[in-house]
Amino acid sequence: MTDSHLNALPQGYQFQGYRIEQELGAGGFGITYRATELLINRPVAIKEYMPPAIAVRGRDSVTVHPIGPRDREPFELGVKRFRKEAQALVAFRHPNIVAAYRFFEANGTAYLVMAFEEGMSLGAILKRHGPITEDEIREVFAPLLDGVALIHKSGFLHRDIKPDNVVIRRADGSPVLIDFGSARQATAGFHDISQPVVSAGYSPFEQYANSSRQGPFSDIYALGATAYACVTGHRPTDATDRLAGARMMPATEAGKERYDAVLLRAIDRALAVMAEDRPQSIEEWRAMLAGATDAGPARTPTQAAAAPSEPTAASRVPQSPRWLRMLAYAAGVAAIAAAAIGLYELLRSWGG
Repeated sequence: MTDSHLNALPQGYQFQGYRIEQELGAGGFGITYRATELLINRPVAIKEYMPPAIAVRGRDSVTVHPIGPRDREPFELGVKRFRKEAQALVAFRHPNIVAAYRFFEANGTAYLVMAFEEGMSLGAILKRHGPITEDEIREVFAPLLDGVALIHKSGFLHRDIKPDNVVIRRADGSPVLIDFGSARQATAGFHDISQPVVSAGYSPFEQYANSSRQGPFSDIYALGATAYACVTGHRPTDATDRLAGARMMPATEAGKERYDAVLLRAIDRALAVMAEDRPQSIEEWRAMLAGATDAGPARTPTQAAAAPSEPTAASRVPQSPRWLRMLAYAAGVAAIAAAAIGLYELLRSWGG
């Protein structure tokens, strides 16, 4: 559970048939909550458009408005983009992409309602258990690439792929990509982004600049960075530092003798600092991961969109038993903690 954001909606607040239960996280574009859909008692995640750089909560602790007159135009533009992109995301149907249920506007801003995925983020798993095995890396990435290929084929970029945004489901150990708050529409594989969106270590250098063109190769960098974290247990050196000359140990060195050289070379290609040196589509990188295409010298970039992928068997079936053991352990720890808190509250009420 994260610390409460100063601008977060109050716990217990009800609107549009939902009740806010808990803040899950906050970022550059908004705040995500765990909520309950009251009519059917379904847990959901709600993403609220609430960019802290240009917006603030009103005195009623609910309404959102621009900070000042100069912020009104970018705020309203942001709401329009969020609406357009959310409407497209609602149409996504893939077992490894978080399901989006509904979009609506209220409180002066906009909201996207999504499935609440029970499980543990890949980031939390790496923090607790360290690097994972090659089989586990492939179990995560095979279905994940199917989902990202669909996103790209639909003309969108995720722009915030990282271990914290990949949840390993508690039910069957399958991965699901969450948090589309930074997603943006792309045109012919490229798009001029007006507001930088970055996650240190996982974002390519082009996402740090307002005018830089972004495309599927940008998400591929983030996927490579996520795979690098799976191999090393830590995030890669930031792309801007690498561009300035800082050295990062290649995956081929960091994972030598522990992982197949084909996998490590494919990770290094995805992490090329210059966009033109990376694979230009999910299908191209998938071929490198499989060893079907040489992941050696850089090639001339193409603007070909990623081909759509049908969900594979790996998208739908339980994965490594070790995933399930790790998730079961985490669930047990959470249950023990919850029980301890409950006992404490009970004793306090008796004594009070």
